[in-house]
Amino acid sequence: MSLAFWITRPERSPGPRRDERACQRRSQVLRSHGGLLALLLPISAMADTALATNADGSPAGAASQDQRSLEPLNLAINAGLTYDDNVSRARDSVDKLSDESLAGAVNKVFLVPLGTSWQVLLNGFAGAEGFRTYTRLSRVFAGLHGELRYRYSNAFYSPTLATFARFQGDEYGSDLRRGYRYSVGGIIEQPVTDRITVTGTISHNQRYAKSDVFAAVDNAARINVDYNTVAGGHFYASLEYRLGDTVSSGQLTLDSIDVAKVFVRDDAFNRNDFFSYRFRAHMYFTTIGYSHPLGSNGTLDFSWRYSHVTPTEKPDFEGAGNAPYVASQFTIAYQLRF
Repeated sequence: MSLAFWITRPERSPGPRRDERACQRRSQVLRSHGGLLALLLPISAMADTALATNADGSPAGAASQDQRSLEPLNLAINAGLTYDDNVSRARDSVDKLSDESLAGAVNKVFLVPLGTSWQVLLNGFAGAEGFRTYTRLSRVFAGLHGELRYRYSNAFYSPTLATFARFQGDEYGSDLRRGYRYSVGGIIEQPVTDRITVTGTISHNQRYAKSDVFAAVDNAARINVDYNTVAGGHFYASLEYRLGDTVSSGQLTLDSIDVAKVFVRDDAFNRNDFFSYRFRAHMYFTTIGYSHPLGSNGTLDFSWRYSHVTPTEKPDFEGAGNAPYVASQFTIAYQLRF
């Protein structure tokens, strides 16, 4: 999974009717669900805290000129560098290829309250990711993420529930990978203490691509834990399980042919003996990281993401193996919010 994916993850925003002090704490903590998957996204708006009148005596709900000038734009510019030790997602060690990528994106969040308990969050994003060696893995992307969020009480420990839908288009250097994808699912966000938050997510994910090899479907469940430090930074960890389609690339073997649903000669790795094949798998992903504030609007983030993917079916000939592919990604990223 590339840097560009977590650039486009929407961060968790405070649910409707959360008290102002809690909202301010949560705006610092909730940038990390899925690790850097959310750091590079803008801070969402705080809960409504309108006074009876504004400071200049204007009616409540009509922002004064000073207030308007201080309101956040909910806009973020993001950049990050990732080292990936297995960009080919190869199961055989001789086919593992490493590379570095640089990604950047611009994100804009719109938050629309619907009464005291409901709100709609829309996050539009666009960006690009470039790889150093295997340049045809590079891409530009754009998309929209939307959530309908509900919070039945303004008590601090009240959970926030949400349903979401996400659409993203990808224009790769690799012709086989070009296409689009969507996800739908549900989220529950539960404060445990004023420093610890646990979030659970379930989702259905589908990708369409020019090649059937990269047209994949899976279902996922993820849990995230965020810990806000006294100094203002925070640690985060996530664990995700997916069941469905995935793609591996490498030289064709009897093992890979037997588990593959479909395969094609790959056009991204500059090797004539490399093929990509799609198979059904058990997929486990874990992310650990730390975010450190830089000034009032900046964040520097360090993370490690580990993937372990094993085919659900074992080759049916004697002596066949069922090796997984494993991959690690190390990322450093910076976000500037406006």
